[in-house]
Amino acid sequence: MKDSNQHGVYARVCDKPDAVSPVWGEEFRVGFDRPFCFRTNKPIVLSTGEWIMPVTHAFHPLAGWAGFDPGQVQGVGISADEGKTWAAINRM
Repeated sequence: MKDSNQHGVYARVCDKPDAVSPVWGEEFRVGFDRPFCFRTNKPIVLSTGEWIMPVTHAFHPLAGWAGFDPGQVQGVGISADEGKTWAAINRM
C-alpha cells in the first residue's frame, strides 16, 4: 500500500557462493524502515562489501504513485553490515 511502511524486500546470504553446492543462510527482511518508504529493487553487494539499494520515501502519505508527488524523495540506502542497518543518500 502506498500509504504504509510495510513494503518488504527479503534477502539471503551465501558465504561461499562459488562452492559446488552453495549453502544459503536464513531469509530475513531487509530493513530501511522509514515512513512511507518503498524499496524499488533488491540490494546489490558492492566490491567493498557494502550493500546498496534504490529507495523512494516520503515524509507524509503520498497523493500519487512513485515519482509523481513533490514530497517524495528518491535515493539509495547503503548498509555496511549486510543489511542490518542503513544510511540514506537522497536526491530531492
